[in-house]
Amino acid sequence: MIQRVIKKVLIANRGEIASAIVREAEKMGIQSVVVYTADDLQLNYLNKAHKAILIEGNNLSDTYLNIDLLLNIAISNQCDAIHPGYGFLAENAKFARDCLASGLIWIGPFPETITLMGDKYRARNFVKNLGYPVPEGRVGNVQELSSLPNIIHFPTMIKACAGGGGKGMHIARNKADYEAYLPLAAKEAKMLFGDDTLLVESFVADAKHIEVQVFGDMYGNVVHVGDRDCSVQRRYQKIIEEAPSASISHKIRQQLLSAAVDIAKKSGYINAGTIEFIVSNDEKWYFLEMNTRIQVEHPVTEEVYCVNLISEQFKIAMGYPLSIRVGDSIPEKHAVECRIYAEDWQHGFIPSMGNFELITNGIGRDVRIETAFNGNSNLSSSYDALLAKVIVCGSTRNEAIDKMSVALKQMIVTGIVTNIPYLLTVVNSDYFIRATFNTRLCDEKTIELVGKTVDFKNQFGLPECVATLLVKELLIATFYGKNKSFWYEPVFPGRKQFLRVENGGGDEIASYRFESNSSVTFWMCNKEHTIQNVCVEPELSVMNFTYNNLNYRIGFNIDTANNLYYRFGFQYVICKNKIRIVERQSGTISGSIKNIKSPLPGKVLSVLVKMGDKVNKGDLLLVIESMKIENNVMSQMGGIIKEVLVSEKEQISTGQTLVQMEIDNQ
Repeated sequence: MIQRVIKKVLIANRGEIASAIVREAEKMGIQSVVVYTADDLQLNYLNKAHKAILIEGNNLSDTYLNIDLLLNIAISNQCDAIHPGYGFLAENAKFARDCLASGLIWIGPFPETITLMGDKYRARNFVKNLGYPVPEGRVGNVQELSSLPNIIHFPTMIKACAGGGGKGMHIARNKADYEAYLPLAAKEAKMLFGDDTLLVESFVADAKHIEVQVFGDMYGNVVHVGDRDCSVQRRYQKIIEEAPSASISHKIRQQLLSAAVDIAKKSGYINAGTIEFIVSNDEKWYFLEMNTRIQVEHPVTEEVYCVNLISEQFKIAMGYPLSIRVGDSIPEKHAVECRIYAEDWQHGFIPSMGNFELITNGIGRDVRIETAFNGNSNLSSSYDALLAKVIVCGSTRNEAIDKMSVALKQMIVTGIVTNIPYLLTVVNSDYFIRATFNTRLCDEKTIELVGKTVDFKNQFGLPECVATLLVKELLIATFYGKNKSFWYEPVFPGRKQFLRVENGGGDEIASYRFESNSSVTFWMCNKEHTIQNVCVEPELSVMNFTYNNLNYRIGFNIDTANNLYYRFGFQYVICKNKIRIVERQSGTISGSIKNIKSPLPGKVLSVLVKMGDKVNKGDLLLVIESMKIENNVMSQMGGIIKEVLVSEKEQISTGQTLVQMEIDNQ
């Protein structure tokens, strides 16, 4: 086999995977060319790459999905190869084919293999013909599949054939669900992937999601690099991964590893790939799909087996034989990865975006952080909400869990809401520690898990009501200017002043008195509290102060419902108070017009109502995509739709009126 040297590579991706590829290319002496958009100016690898090229456009089709543009950039900059990362065009056979036709090295499998294994229906038929089990299923468009409810078994999964990442997927538990979700899934598939072909297959309830990392070279050698358990998912999106799985038997593990190698070898697979399986409670397993690329969760495999998968990708693409050698025994180490997302985890996990700071300086040396953000950054709604990946490795699974728990407590993100508290709750739950979870854990047990979050007062001793008032003033100082905050221009120094705040179901009066511009005394809940040495850093959304001889540093965020979240030191705190001044209001008046506004910026995926429709409380009105996450806009009351003010594919902003309703009696 003729070996070709890669001296310069175009990284046709962004975010943390682009950052990782730049780092590994540099270690190998390979120059890297990266592309970026106006939203990516703060990403940490732009100054580390050999060259960074701005690409302009308002849509992904103009930028990271623009095959001709990316190829022209690679050729004009004398690149030898293209690394597609994951997502975007990583599993696009045309991109791979055009890359090779242009004389460039494609760091991935052959286009023919992507066509075979990247399409869910073709892959399952190929694997079925090899004699391996796959869930019962059928493929077609809405018209072809609409006659199935009388002959299929429920529950069943409806998903886009060309899709991925949990998008356009719905579980139909009965005939009514099936008839409702089928056209919705087709609409989402067409909008997201340009193809409304659907796969309807049996849904395996209470299953584990186990995947096997495979690697092949150009000499016909194929190896596995162990298994990973990716069962902790929310809305089919993985959030915690570990290697190896702690909940499958040695017998099942060996069957999955053997099947994965066989499937990869018989498909002619080269480079990095992942074969995914589902395993039922009674240890029946089925082939799910293959990802013909590097995975988001590849670091847990690297930590357990002491390999570098991205480096190996480069070597295989240059024609070198496999250097990875892995035995079939269970490794003596265990790794866990948590994905840090910018999500309002207490309010439907809606994306949280804006200016933020990711602080990782205080995290121990044995914790691996993969991120594209450093210091002050801005999170755009154009891309997914992944901020960072936290990876730990221990000699035992319990040790790895303990390390992860400490690492999550030490992560600090100011300015936006993240899922860190949620992840901390999950990894410390009995379900995770005992490895009794399945893919439905987050969707079915979140309320139970969140209800066990550590109480703030027991952890720190500063009453929540006082913290609420402190952070309220921080918000005012940050968003409305220092002169609007009582820290800077007290109206009546030395005299008590009053503030009414909502506290749970009722409201309370707090009084306070300025002792100086950096000290204030609060009276609330019949107790007195003095806060000293107050210093606000509005540009960082941070406040420093002293209470009971302890120094505190607060990072905060407020969501669209005026709920408050903040972090003290290394621990996130749930604040149940509202920060606005409360005024009692009468009940809703029948016949009045209610504007339904968008809780976040994004793109309208689906409009499910029209003028004149009667809706009930809880009915789905629209679906909005933001940060690659689908967000449902539900009706909070019954009424008649008077006007729909947005259309599908329209870009919208936070607070924009979507629908007007005439309200029924409440």
